[in-house]
Amino acid sequence: MKKTLVCTGFHRSATSATANLLYNAGLDMGSDLMVGNVSNPKGHFEDWTAVRLHDQQLARNNTNWQMQNKQSLHTEPKFLDGYIANRSLASEHWGVKDPRACLFLEDWNNSLGSQGCFLFVIRHWSSCIESLLNRHSRDFAYHLPSFQADCVPFQFWVEPELAAKMWLLYNSRILAFIQQYPNKVLIASQRALFEGAPILVKLNEQFGFNLNVDAKTPFDNRLLNEKASQNISKTMSHGLQIKLENLWEQLLASAAFRASDESPLFYTPTSVPTDFTESLFNKMRAQIQEKGKERPQHKETQMLCFNFPKSPTIEKISSWLKDLSPNSISEERSKNIENFINTHTPTNSSIWLQFGILNLQANLYKQCIPALMKTITLGEYYPYISMHIAKCYQNLNNETQAEYFFEKAIKDNPKNPLFYISKADFYLSQSNHNQAENCLNLGIGEIGFIPQLVIKLASLYLGATKADKAQHVLTQCVDTQNPGVIELLTQVKIQKEAEDGLKSYKKNVAERIRHVDRIEWLASHSQLIDSANAESDFIHRCHCHWAEL
Repeated sequence: MKKTLVCTGFHRSATSATANLLYNAGLDMGSDLMVGNVSNPKGHFEDWTAVRLHDQQLARNNTNWQMQNKQSLHTEPKFLDGYIANRSLASEHWGVKDPRACLFLEDWNNSLGSQGCFLFVIRHWSSCIESLLNRHSRDFAYHLPSFQADCVPFQFWVEPELAAKMWLLYNSRILAFIQQYPNKVLIASQRALFEGAPILVKLNEQFGFNLNVDAKTPFDNRLLNEKASQNISKTMSHGLQIKLENLWEQLLASAAFRASDESPLFYTPTSVPTDFTESLFNKMRAQIQEKGKERPQHKETQMLCFNFPKSPTIEKISSWLKDLSPNSISEERSKNIENFINTHTPTNSSIWLQFGILNLQANLYKQCIPALMKTITLGEYYPYISMHIAKCYQNLNNETQAEYFFEKAIKDNPKNPLFYISKADFYLSQSNHNQAENCLNLGIGEIGFIPQLVIKLASLYLGATKADKAQHVLTQCVDTQNPGVIELLTQVKIQKEAEDGLKSYKKNVAERIRHVDRIEWLASHSQLIDSANAESDFIHRCHCHWAEL
């Protein structure tokens, strides 16, 4: 009998290590797994196709993985069915891991039916929040990106209670599911798993899996940090803390495996050196004063609206289409635009091409295909049009047509690496690892070991935990100094030996940001935080990350 295990829990709850254990025990966790990095040295073990499916449904509801309110998600009917069919065809017993699955438990349950089982990993809210803040502040401190206040990871400091509210929502969904389907679930705390809870034995007994109970354990106490900053509690109300603690106690009461001591642990953050903060605040003051001297630009801004251009010419329609946001295009509006084009520029291929791409960006695949086909009929054709059509058919689950147009794009321009990468992604969405690998090797044979193809193929090997193959491909790249190649070589080291890999990673980071004015960067971005406690936390974390280099 076919069996599927959905392994999930809130972000940073050790679901990755748990999925790693399942993989080591012989459970098929997918063919395109998210590779390891500094925040998850041994790998995430998330199948990219499942992650994308979740993200698409979240985007459809105007939210993302940082969802925090109790809104109902209106998902596309049976959006998981194709994925489940492909995975079930490849393996009788298989698993899937993604924290986002907490938000789609009913969808998974309905699509899997009696085939589905659920493993929930729970962790105290303080440790989860600490780990999220540590991960994202390190990404900022080590990459020094330029961003605005609406940057998704930065929201954890712009909205100091965000992570706590996310934890509350995700785990509320878990608790409701546990109460409704007690025979379909198994719950274990993170600490219990690190203490050696016999989770594999229990999964075999309770659900009928045939997992290797002697599999190598990935739970490494050297990579575990349970202590949370005391600043975390200062950023949220007492009422919110009581809700968090109450839910945590209910989850623990439902757990088959819990540690002997599940009490939260906190640390007192060390003080940031006075000379550092003085330099930082002086820089911040100077930046703000400089901004105040700037003359406001009196540029006419016009709100984007859906009004059709008056006295429409080809140039006006083209400019109007270019300015339209894909987010503003619904099926009804797309139909109105189509009628407008048919009225004013029915034979202009460039307008139809623009309209087709706009529909593609708006995820209106059924509307995109005829527009692009009309472009071709009117005499304008580029190989990338075939690739766009292929992606539409892929999203409409018409695999035969998708494959045909991917092949046509490659045939018409065999020197475009993006075509091979897109076709490989198509195969990976079908859990067809071998065809994806062959497609990328075909591209390398035609174009050479260029960074785009090498990075994609090496990532594929890393996702299949084939670090040696990934390393071999990366060392053949025509540009071994490419930042993406260097980063993947570091990930290879991390996957092979976490400790050495992390040392190599920090060494590369230190060299990369050695000449960058970090105080300048930190001052410009700390200004975006309104909460004093959150600002202090962000500054402290960045300073600590730099001190470790």
